[in-house]
Amino acid sequence: MDATPGWFQILLALAIAAVVFVPLLVLLVLVIRDTAGGSGRWGINTNAVRCPRCDEPAPTVRVPANWRQALWGGTTCWECGCEYDKWGKPLDLGEGIDRSPFRGRVPPAEPRPDDDRVRKLHDEVRPPTDPAAGDDHV
Repeated sequence: MDATPGWFQILLALAIAAVVFVPLLVLLVLVIRDTAGGSGRWGINTNAVRCPRCDEPAPTVRVPANWRQALWGGTTCWECGCEYDKWGKPLDLGEGIDRSPFRGRVPPAEPRPDDDRVRKLHDEVRPPTDPAAGDDHV
């Protein structure tokens, strides 16, 4: 039996290396491109960020409000309610959304279902029914 690898083994090793290292190389190029450009989803921002609307500094420990913030960075300002990305650029995706619950609030330690704000929002979506009127859904 010959100890030197055959052509099939060499091709198999090259194919496995390509499958592993080509995506890593593409990812590295994306990270370097977006970091150098100061924009994009893949970059890493090491600078301090401030709210573009009210100039409030972003929190050091970030609590994401949605999946986009969790995956790609960014936060929602607790002073003015402006949502911005990890580069400090405002996101206009939420135009028309009432952000007044965020203004001047400290984020709760944990959500409470018995909170008055939750009850008020629930009543706005589904107003309380009058049992005397024959409305049986709650």
